Amino acid sequence: MENREDLNSILPYLPLVIRSSSLYWPPRVVEALKAMSEGPSHSRVDSGEVLWQAISDMRRSLSLSTSLLAPSASQGYAFLFDELIREKESKTWFDEIIPAMAGLLLRFPSLLEVHFQNADDVVSGIKTGLRLLDPQQAGIVFLSQELIGALLACAFFCLFPVDNRGAKDLPVINFDNLFATLYESYSESHESKIRCIMHYFERVCSCLPTGTVSFERKILPPESHSSSITAPEADFWSKSDVALCAFKVHSSGLIEDQPHNALEVDFANKYLGGGALNRGCVQEEIRFMINPELIAGMLFLPRMDDNEAIEIVGAERFSCYTGEINKALCGFLNHRKSWQHQNISIDKGDNEIQVDKESGLLHTDTTMSHRAPLNDVETNREKHASNFDRDFYVEGADCMDHEDDGVATGNWGCGVFGGDPELKAMIQWLAASQARRPFISYYTFGVKALENIDQNLTFTKSSICSKRNRVSGALKLRKAIRMEKRADVRSFLQYLPLVAQSSSLVWPPSVEQELQTMSRGPNKSMVNSGVALASHIMNMRKSLSLDASDLAPNPLRGYAIFFDKKISREESAKFFGEVVPALCGLLIKLPSLLETHYQKADHVLGGATSRLRLLGPQEAGIVFLSQELIAALLACSFFCLFPEVNRRLKHLQRINFDDLFSFPYMGHCTKQENKIRCLIHYFERICRCMPTGFVSFERKVLPQHYNPHYVSCPEVDYWATSSTPLCTVEIHTSGAIEDQTGEALEVDFADEYFGGLTLSYDTLQEEIRFVINPELIAGMIFLPRMDANEAIEIVGVERFSRYTGYGPSFQYAGDYTDKKDLDALRRRKTRVIAIDAIPNPGSTQYKPDALLREVNKAFSGYLHQCKYQIDGPETKYTHPEASSSVRISSATARQVVESSQRLCIDHEEKIGVATGNWGCGVFGGDPELKIMLQWLAISQARRPFMSYYTFGLQALRNVNQVMEKVASQKLTVGDLWSKLVEYSSERLSRRTRLGFFSWLT
Repeated sequence: MENREDLNSILPYLPLVIRSSSLYWPPRVVEALKAMSEGPSHSRVDSGEVLWQAISDMRRSLSLSTSLLAPSASQGYAFLFDELIREKESKTWFDEIIPAMAGLLLRFPSLLEVHFQNADDVVSGIKTGLRLLDPQQAGIVFLSQELIGALLACAFFCLFPVDNRGAKDLPVINFDNLFATLYESYSESHESKIRCIMHYFERVCSCLPTGTVSFERKILPPESHSSSITAPEADFWSKSDVALCAFKVHSSGLIEDQPHNALEVDFANKYLGGGALNRGCVQEEIRFMINPELIAGMLFLPRMDDNEAIEIVGAERFSCYTGEINKALCGFLNHRKSWQHQNISIDKGDNEIQVDKESGLLHTDTTMSHRAPLNDVETNREKHASNFDRDFYVEGADCMDHEDDGVATGNWGCGVFGGDPELKAMIQWLAASQARRPFISYYTFGVKALENIDQNLTFTKSSICSKRNRVSGALKLRKAIRMEKRADVRSFLQYLPLVAQSSSLVWPPSVEQELQTMSRGPNKSMVNSGVALASHIMNMRKSLSLDASDLAPNPLRGYAIFFDKKISREESAKFFGEVVPALCGLLIKLPSLLETHYQKADHVLGGATSRLRLLGPQEAGIVFLSQELIAALLACSFFCLFPEVNRRLKHLQRINFDDLFSFPYMGHCTKQENKIRCLIHYFERICRCMPTGFVSFERKVLPQHYNPHYVSCPEVDYWATSSTPLCTVEIHTSGAIEDQTGEALEVDFADEYFGGLTLSYDTLQEEIRFVINPELIAGMIFLPRMDANEAIEIVGVERFSRYTGYGPSFQYAGDYTDKKDLDALRRRKTRVIAIDAIPNPGSTQYKPDALLREVNKAFSGYLHQCKYQIDGPETKYTHPEASSSVRISSATARQVVESSQRLCIDHEEKIGVATGNWGCGVFGGDPELKIMLQWLAISQARRPFMSYYTFGLQALRNVNQVMEKVASQKLTVGDLWSKLVEYSSERLSRRTRLGFFSWLT
C-alpha cells in the first residue's frame, strides 16, 4: 500500500494512518467509534451537545486542532439536535443513525483498502484510484457509494484534516461551517439544506446503495496534442461548419428533472460545490444537497482552471425540494429562504459501474447536470473577446464524451454571476453543437429576458435527426460487435429464458409485458393470490414456448395452497403487494444485468475469465456473480421460467421451483413448507434492500496427470510416504458448522449433483444450508455433477434465515443478519466447500480404492493450489486415472494455477476447515473412518486446524481422547494413513470387528 502513488497523494487529506501496509484509525478513535456504534447506552451520545464532545475527543485523538473549525459549530450541532428537530426524530438519530454511521466509519479503512486494490481493474489500463486530481491533470476517480457514505460520515463528524487544504486550492469538506451558519444566522432554507443531508444518512443507514460514482477532471489542453482536442482559438469557432443541434426551450421545470439522456449542467463555482457546505443556497448548492454524493468530489478536486470541467456520473438523488429557484438565482440573498427540503426521492437509475450511466453531473464553473461538467464564469466580464474564447472552450471541455447524450442546461453564468442570459444561451448552443451533441434542453427558470427565445431560434430539424441517428447507430453497432464475439453468451443462452436480438439479450415481448404489468402491483395485474400467480406463471411459460410436461406434478396447485392457505392473509397481501412487483421489476432488469456481467467478466481477476458459463466436469474455473444478478436468477426459478429440456443431458440439476411447490409434497409436508418460507424470506429481504456484494463459484479439480507446477491427484504411495504433520483438532459436541465464527472453510456434505434435493423434498445438511443461504442455489444453474477428483468452493454467500431442527423437524425460525466481513473482491468471508462422499458404501468403504477416493475427494476441496506453489510440493506425484476418462487440458491446467494465484489473498495461514460427519448418516459411511480421512486431507492441504462438529453422534463420543492420543504420538499424515490402511484390511478380511478408535487404542 505504501508504494501507491494515488494513496500517497490523498493520504495527507484523510484522517487515517498507514502502518504495516494497512490503513488504520488511531486506537482511541476506534474505541470512540465502537462505543458510538453500540448506541447511546454505551457511548452516552444522546444529544447534540454530547455529540459535539465526542467529535472534539476524536479530533484530539487525530491531533486535529479545534481552532481550525468554525467557532459556532458546537452550538450548531446542539441547536439542531436538541432544539430544532422533534424529540422523536432526535432519538432515532442517536439510537439508530449515529451508531450506523459510526459502524460505517469503522469499516472505512477496509473500504479504502478494497478500493485501492480494485482501482486499477475498473477501466482497463486507466487509473481510477482516489487521489488528488490537480488542475491540468485530466483523470477519473471511481468510488463506490458505500465508500462515499463513509467519506461523508467523516465530513459529518468533522474528522478531515483541513490545515493543508487551502494551499492546494481545495474547498472546505467538513460540516462545521454548515452547522455554525445554522446557529449564527438561522434561516429555513439553511435548515432545509441540513435536513437533506440528514435524510441522505437516514437512507444509506437503512439500506446502503450498491453502485459506483465517477468523478472526472476534463481538460481541453492549451497546446496541440495528437490524441486529444485542444482549446480552440477564435478562428476555429468562426470557421466551423458544424450544424447547430436541436434547441428545446422549457419555460418551467428543472434541469435535474429532465427525463432524457442528457448532461445536466451545474452552474458551478471555480471551487466544486460552491457554498454547499457554507451559506450558499442557489442552483449548485441545492443540487449538492439533493445529490449529496457530489460532496465527495470536494475532498480531492481543487479549483478549476479556465480550460477545465468536472463530470460526475452516477450520483444518486435522495431528496425532493420546493422553492423558487429562479428567484434564488436572479435575486441573490433576499430570495434564498424560499428553498426547502421536502419528502423523499428514490433515484431509479441503474446501479451499474458504467462511465455512461444515466445519472451524471457535468460541472462547468457555472454549470451543472445529472451528467454534467462544471465551468466557472468570470462575473460581469464575459463580453471581452478573450472571455468569448474562454466560455466556448470551457463548454467544449464538458461535451466531449457521451455522444448519444444531449445537454440539459439553463441560465449558466447569469443570476448572481451577472452574465447576459441571451449571450450565455447562444454560447452554450454553439458549444453543445460543436461537441456533436444531438440536442440542448434549455430551462429558462422564468427569466424574462428569455421569454421570446423560442421565436428567435431557427434550425434544420431534418439534418439534426439524421445526425443523431448516425451517432446512436454507431454506438449500437459497437455494442453489437462486443456481444456477438462472446461465445460464452451463445453457449449458455440455451439454459436461460432470454433470447438474443440484435446482439442484445431481451425477454420475448409478451413476457416483458406480463412482467411490466405485475411490477405495477396487484391493482394493475390482479395477481393477488396463489391461484392468480400460478395462472400468470403458465402464461409466461407459454410465451417462452416451455412445455407444461417439463413441470413436476401439480406445482401450480402447490403455489395456490402455499400462498392462499399455508400463510396468513397479512403475509400473503404483503407478498403480492410488495415482493411480487419488486421481483418482476428485477426480472425486467435481468437482460441488462447479464449484459453488464459479460462486459465486465474478464476484468474481475485481471485476465482470468469469471463469466457465467457451464463449468463442466474436469473444467477448473470460476464464475463471479453479483448478488443482484443472483437474485434475478432465483426470481426466474421462483416463476419457473428456466428451460429444463437440455439440462439433464449435461448432468445439471433441475433449477425451477416447481418440484418445491409440487402438490403431493405441499399438501402435507411441514419441512417442505418451511424450506419455502426460508426462500420467501430471502426474496422479502432482497426486495427491501438489495445486497451489494459478489459471490464466486469455483470448480476445483485435482488434475489426473502430473505437472510440476500444480498438485495433481495423489496415489496411495503419496499418502503413505507423506511426512506432513497432523494439524490441530477442535471437537464440538454441539453447534452447527455454519455458526462457526472463525476463518474456516465450511463443509457442505454434498450430493454429486450440487445442491442435492434442495429444490425437492429433503432437509438434510446440504439442503438446509442451501435454503438459509439461498444464493448457493444459483450454482445449480451452471455446475454439473462432480467427478471423483473435484470439489466446488463458493465464497461470499450471505445467510438470511435462522432455523431449528433437522430432517422432518426442520423449521424456519426467523430473520438472520449476516455480519461477516467482506474481502477485497467484495465477497463475504463465508467459504463453503461442497464435497460428495460415496453413498451407501457398506463394506466396500474399507477397500484401498475407496479410501483413496474419499481422501482425494476431501483433499480436492481443502487444498488451495497457490499454497503449494508458495511452499513447494514436498514430493513429486504420479497419478491414477480418475473415475472420469476425461483428461484435463494444459490450458485448463494453467487455469487451475492462474485462478488460484489470483484468489490466494483469501487463503491465508489462519483459514482452517469446519466440518462434521461427512459421508455418514443417510450416506451410510463409518464415522470413525471418515473423521480420520478428513483429518489427513486437511493436514496435507496445510490447513492449520480442523474444527469438527459431531452433532451429538454416539459413535464419536470418545473422539476427544482418541485425537489426544494420536496427537501425543506425533504421527504424520503418512503414519496415520498406514494405520487406516492396515485397519481397513483387517476389517475387510473380518480379522477385526472393532471400530477404528478401539482398534487404534
